[in-house]
Amino acid sequence: MYYLKTTASAPLYEQLTSQMKAAVHRGELVGQLPSIRSLADELKVSKGTVENAYELLVAEDLVENRPQQGFFVKTAVALQDVSEHDRDLAQPDFDFSLQYASSMLETHAKSAWKRSLNTAIQSQFDRIAKTAIRRQGSIELREEIVKLLARQRGIHCDPDQVIVTTGSTESLTVVNQIVRGWLQHPVTLGIEDPGYRNAYETLKRQGVHLVPIPVTATAGIVVDRVAEAPLDLVYVTPSHQFPLGAPLAVDQRRRLLQIMAAKQGLVVEDDYDSEFSVLSKPVPALKALAPDQVIYLSGFSKTISSDLRLSFIVLPPKLLPTYHRLFEYESSSVSYIAQAATTDFIRSGAYSRHIRRSLQMNRQKYDLLKDRLTPFVNRGLLAARFGEAGIHIVFHLCNVTNIAPFERALARHHLYLRAMDRCWFTQVKPGYYIIGFAHFSKAEFNQGLSKLVAILNTLSV
Repeated sequence: MYYLKTTASAPLYEQLTSQMKAAVHRGELVGQLPSIRSLADELKVSKGTVENAYELLVAEDLVENRPQQGFFVKTAVALQDVSEHDRDLAQPDFDFSLQYASSMLETHAKSAWKRSLNTAIQSQFDRIAKTAIRRQGSIELREEIVKLLARQRGIHCDPDQVIVTTGSTESLTVVNQIVRGWLQHPVTLGIEDPGYRNAYETLKRQGVHLVPIPVTATAGIVVDRVAEAPLDLVYVTPSHQFPLGAPLAVDQRRRLLQIMAAKQGLVVEDDYDSEFSVLSKPVPALKALAPDQVIYLSGFSKTISSDLRLSFIVLPPKLLPTYHRLFEYESSSVSYIAQAATTDFIRSGAYSRHIRRSLQMNRQKYDLLKDRLTPFVNRGLLAARFGEAGIHIVFHLCNVTNIAPFERALARHHLYLRAMDRCWFTQVKPGYYIIGFAHFSKAEFNQGLSKLVAILNTLSV
């Protein structure tokens, strides 16, 4: 039972949202939620109050709205099924986690985001034709995305080329269906190895024939190996290769595009954290170099919150007829509140201010990380590439005999550090670890880093 106080300072829908979230986290609220009408009658509040609460729970990815069925609490996801980009809090017992996660929303950005959420909730009953949610997402959000891409990445496109999705899994699923429909045969795709496990598993489930392409720690995907393989598509993270971190040089970008053009194929560019290049201006996006040849993927999970579940695709114009043919009768899978809040957050200027502040904080944490790990690199204990870090770096232990004692020490000190094992698709190379540094204040990050340094000091060269 929920207890809502009309005399409280918080609106009724916020009180209801807070109590339902707590019930979900305690495991008390599972399965299908009561209908909006029945819960409104039970609590003696308006249907709008309950609808606002449900929409907020959907926006926070705790609840899903199934058409013609109702609202359902999302079931827990097994650890191995969690997105490689978002595998952070679903970990066993630890006191501190150097997890790879979204960039921290500092106080100003958090307040602005709450205002945008409240604005979206209040405005949902005043929608006009322009703010209606179509299959591709709201036109207002797509217009803001187009402006962002032109300003930040040098990509010039039309809102009709943008498709709003619930995350990378849906984006990749939609891309496969479009390309398969365009080619009229199953897709063969080259994928970086090591790379993004969630992309690999998603595409494999879709029946895509996957060809792992090796990656180097200093130069990104080995473009010559792309030339050797019979591919329809190649999936790359060229701005900051995930997970090893190297950006793909401009000459190699142009060569990759030439190779795929000769194959009459396309490139899928996952630009997952280019906003957070800590050392210099990011290299031009592949999409900016070849607008008609590149399918561009990005989103807001790293810049706002992984719980937002809001990503987008930018299609080449030649794929739009196939998209409209295949998805003509589909409805948008992203909630109105999530889209409207993100639109307001960007339009208000709060998003750009958040990115600038995050970059400043991330540079400080990156410098701290480099300073603390460099002595171990100099001693030959570990190897790390300090380059165009976005919101993580990778290091590996040079002496394989240190791996077991290192991992035992991590467990003993209750420090979580994600191993890279699941990022390899052909042959696992043990002893590689990912350090995320964006999700903390500098003081918090220093606390976890001090634990790591203490553990490294116990290892022998």
